[in-house]
Amino acid sequence: GLSANLARVQSLLRRAQAPPKLLAVLKPADEGLPARPEDMAAFYEGLPASPYAYGVEAVADGIAVRYVVPESKSVLIMYPQEVELATLLWAEGLEVAISSEEWVEEAAARLREIPSRNGRRLRVHLFVD
Repeated sequence: GLSANLARVQSLLRRAQAPPKLLAVLKPADEGLPARPEDMAAFYEGLPASPYAYGVEAVADGIAVRYVVPESKSVLIMYPQEVELATLLWAEGLEVAISSEEWVEEAAARLREIPSRNGRRLRVHLFVD
């Protein structure tokens, strides 16, 4: 169950030479966790060793999670999205899985049209299925 999994992770964290960077995948569970991804993230943020990053399935979930976790933590949309969403993803400080170099080129062209980006970048991760 959830308690056993948390105890196992905490044990692994105590034995680690360097602190690992854990990504919590926020998906509905039947084990006593809140149902909404943003509520799950808030729960994890209350733990002594909260995750380094969060992964969600949908853009709307990513936006909701972004508002409850520190800005320094990554929020990754785990599945490729339409390139038309690149500007929204960037504006919300989300990261996204991509499936092609063409996606990156198109997204870069769209982001270049924004007058002031203040050095912020859209972080992408290669999606391999």
